[in-house]
Amino acid sequence: MAYLNMNISRTAYNDAVPTPIPTRKLFDYTTSIEGLVISRPCGTVKLVYPGQTELLDSTSRTLTYDATSEFDVSIPSLGYASTTRLRWTGVGTHPGFRTYRSTLGGADTVVNVDRVSNTSLQITYDSGTALDFSTCAIGDDIYFQISDDVFTNPFTANLQGQYFKVTKVDPLYVVIRDNGLGSNVTGLALGADYDSAFRIFSNSGVQAGDKVSFSSTANMYYDNAHYVVEVTAVTDRDIYYINPYSIPETTIIGANAMSIYNTILNFVMIEATGPIKLRLGSSATEQIQLKEFANGQAFFMGTLQLDDIFAINDTDSPIEVIVQTCSISEGT
Repeated sequence: MAYLNMNISRTAYNDAVPTPIPTRKLFDYTTSIEGLVISRPCGTVKLVYPGQTELLDSTSRTLTYDATSEFDVSIPSLGYASTTRLRWTGVGTHPGFRTYRSTLGGADTVVNVDRVSNTSLQITYDSGTALDFSTCAIGDDIYFQISDDVFTNPFTANLQGQYFKVTKVDPLYVVIRDNGLGSNVTGLALGADYDSAFRIFSNSGVQAGDKVSFSSTANMYYDNAHYVVEVTAVTDRDIYYINPYSIPETTIIGANAMSIYNTILNFVMIEATGPIKLRLGSSATEQIQLKEFANGQAFFMGTLQLDDIFAINDTDSPIEVIVQTCSISEGT
């Protein structure tokens, strides 16, 4: 656990030399904040060259969707009335939530499920359209989609809606660590929605616990205005989150419809060796111009709410930037 201690003093005088005379003190303020619980403290030094825009710090996830990407927003099942699913429909550019591992297969694909240890389950291709697990890697995540109003997952209910790690890979089978939840099944047919029964994808990318913020360019913005939702589950094409409001099923398209980040940058302090500009936020267009002091230093400190911060050098000389950031833990 990390802590932030701040001692801030601001005093301005009518005279060049400080004086104790109250009438010549324009303002005099001192505050001390100690033991503030924080996370992700980060301090770096960046050299920003003329004409360059440099990312100083970021907590956002890199997404690949664009204006062509289409998403369905729905409540997948009455049994999960508070859960909203945002799903890429397959139209337009893939969103890049995770990297998908194609295992092929078809509606007639049949698999066998066998327990190989107290904690491990093996899924083996049996017959029908072939499965090929050779694109998978140890450490990948496998997700069994929850049964919803139009889809019944053929795997046991204990597996549904859960992630498991891939521990062994063969072209014809994959072993996952399921901690004893799954059951042996022989001749399990995947059915018409075979690509939803289970999906395997990389473990890097958007994570459960990340935050999603919808922008004004999203067609469903009015359903999600003025609040941030937390990801409860994710696949290569889906994001599940708890929505505090009921929403109609809808489709959204937009180049900047949403941003996803793992935490918020709340405290930012910038020192620069020249008049640097700051851009606060990945989709922001407004810039803050930092002016030099007499000693050639520019300075900024603030408590903010952002996921990215950029430095822009419009001068003819390189500028060194020292950036210190952290997230203030909730409840402090």
